[in-house]
Amino acid sequence: MKQLRIIFWSLVVSLSVSAAKAETPIPKGDDETVPVSNTPATALQQMPQGAISLQAKTFNLASGEVLLHLYTVPAGHAPEAQYMGIEKRSGPVQREHITTGPSLLPSRFWLDVFARSGASWKRVNSVPFIEDKDVNDIKMRWLYPAKKQGPVVLMHFGYTHWHEWVLLVFPQGFSGPYTVQEFYWGGEGETGVMQRLDKTDKAGRLMIEEEQTDEGRTKKYIYKWDGVEFAQPHLPYFAIGASVKTKAEAQTWIGKHKQGYVRPSSHYKKLRPGYYIVLLNRFATLKEANAFAAGCRKEKIPCAVKRAF
Repeated sequence: MKQLRIIFWSLVVSLSVSAAKAETPIPKGDDETVPVSNTPATALQQMPQGAISLQAKTFNLASGEVLLHLYTVPAGHAPEAQYMGIEKRSGPVQREHITTGPSLLPSRFWLDVFARSGASWKRVNSVPFIEDKDVNDIKMRWLYPAKKQGPVVLMHFGYTHWHEWVLLVFPQGFSGPYTVQEFYWGGEGETGVMQRLDKTDKAGRLMIEEEQTDEGRTKKYIYKWDGVEFAQPHLPYFAIGASVKTKAEAQTWIGKHKQGYVRPSSHYKKLRPGYYIVLLNRFATLKEANAFAAGCRKEKIPCAVKRAF
């Protein structure tokens, strides 16, 4: 689905800042990256057959030690890789294929969360999402930084000019419900986008400040937490892959089509309540959303356009 991601960028590139401007550094907490060879056996045993471990990281929190373990079940080699200076690959995907360049088809990734229980680890949550690149780093923030409540996991994916943050937000703690949300950043020349992830709103909640630049013209957006996600009010048109009755059905759709995020339809005032939608993308205009949907349908991916609010 990289082709659809490229379509997305061509539609919304009023983005900000050249690649020379990296994202604002996030202060490091008390964390430690665990060498893959030292990843606890308990974590490795939780992976499904065919999974590849990518990174494990521990965080010492006031509530105790937490282990985050990221892994994927690769869908295969991306044919586009040979055009990016990577030799065409075949056969089973190996870990070194993922970590040495953009050669992975969109695949199911999981971040497992473990809490220290005596001398062992107990898995308290497992979050699935879709990616096609290796992770560069895993960081942690808080939804309420001053209180250190509501953990937010920030995963940095990407290479060369374009990158992305995949955010996992746990408003009620690591064992509770979560939201997956993605923000692209990076740029080329005078066009690009960047986010700041170190600011709070008047209520003391983490918010995201985004700066988009296109040939010297700059726009700024503030995304505030609304109870479900960091709201993006300037993007009211949703490209929706499915509308189903349960989260499990939505996740099954995502696993099949290798894209999308789950959202409750009741959260958006113009959508029919009582469903879980698979949100593929969101846009400022109906024209942009329809163009994206046409690209999805061309690749045999169901997609409908709805105004959400």
